[in-house]
Amino acid sequence: MNRHLTDSFLGTSIPCECGRTHEVPAIDISLGGGALDGLPDVVGRLGLGKNTLLVADTRTYDAAGKRAQQVLSAAGIDVELLVIEGEHPHVDEETAAPILPRAEGKDFLTAVGAGTINDLTKHAGTALGIRYVCVGTAPSMNGYTSIIIAITRHGVKTTTTGTPPVAVVADTDILAACPREMILAGLGDLLSKNVSGADWWLTKHIDGEYFCELPLNMVSDVIPWAERAAPAIASAEPRAVEELTEYLLVSGLSMTVAGISRPSSGGEHLISHLWDMQNMQSGKELALHGTQVGVGTVLAAKLYDEILAFDSLDTRTILAGYPDPDALRRRTDDFHGPVAAAVWEEFRHKLPSRERLQHIADSWDTIRKTIPGYRAEAGALESILNTAGAPTHPGQLGKTPVQTCDTIVHAREIRARYTGLDLAADIGILEDFASRHARPPD
Repeated sequence: MNRHLTDSFLGTSIPCECGRTHEVPAIDISLGGGALDGLPDVVGRLGLGKNTLLVADTRTYDAAGKRAQQVLSAAGIDVELLVIEGEHPHVDEETAAPILPRAEGKDFLTAVGAGTINDLTKHAGTALGIRYVCVGTAPSMNGYTSIIIAITRHGVKTTTTGTPPVAVVADTDILAACPREMILAGLGDLLSKNVSGADWWLTKHIDGEYFCELPLNMVSDVIPWAERAAPAIASAEPRAVEELTEYLLVSGLSMTVAGISRPSSGGEHLISHLWDMQNMQSGKELALHGTQVGVGTVLAAKLYDEILAFDSLDTRTILAGYPDPDALRRRTDDFHGPVAAAVWEEFRHKLPSRERLQHIADSWDTIRKTIPGYRAEAGALESILNTAGAPTHPGQLGKTPVQTCDTIVHAREIRARYTGLDLAADIGILEDFASRHARPPD
């Protein structure tokens, strides 16, 4: 991958065929071996100031936080340290709240970590209008350069927009030394754009939502790169880790360019979010986001394979088999329990209508011809993850067949956004698909 994919985009205004002018923030990206030692130069170059709150957790402080504190202090920058305790801290309102008073009055914030620490610091920086620098510790997700903040509110995984960092320092010596499963998680998160793009186009077609080719094209060569790089990613070779990191940075930037998460987040992310919600309700440890997303991506791709196998649709058959809204509400309440009311507030916005189902049937030929241009086939995605040694089925994450089936059926309910999961439900194949794919392959 050539560095122009970041260098040529940052700090520019891009007029687009979609009718919008995309304003790309001038994020200062330092990527390479020994990049952390240049952190004070980044701070000086951007004129960020002389005092910072450094946010880390216990593991990321050991990985890079202590060194970041040392190099900043040696450069005359006053560093106040906030280490979030706990084995696996969450991005939720309870964890985010104490950061705000500690951050007030600081010239800038420094996030040292990956998804959780980045989102918590982004949340605080956005709320207080304070710029922040992110020091990455693992190539485990694509959120470093994104405007998106994934935060749990009242037990429901939600996303909101925030202000991205003014700089990202990605030291490949640190990234390549992180736990291998975090590198594989990054690969899973990156591959999601190969089905989320189809979901985004589908939402435009069904609901008239804004859609743009440019963010999708920013990482259009992911599949051929990943097919070549998968063996090197499996062994955490530094060059492959650096390339993966840049792809993740550009993937996050594509969401910032679009102004929404859609270029890299669709039904596969809803599957991951639902697992997070269930684990939090039961007090279980959360799995790595990108690992779950990778598994969800394979499921979503297989679902699209089956959707596209239909030559035509019979609207009368679809309407006859679709449950009424009251039945859907009861089923949502039964499954989601204590968070059912919040889930229903999302789900009710996309309940099926005769008009929508008729539109789907009437435009089926367009749907079948267009979607393949925005998604990869399941076999290619599964092969890449298998070669790298990453999970490809929920059973490998400890999910039972019943849990897997329930997840496929109910994940679509937690967001108002329309995805391939909803299309499968609308044409009457989602539950059958879920039952057949609930068990790991032999």
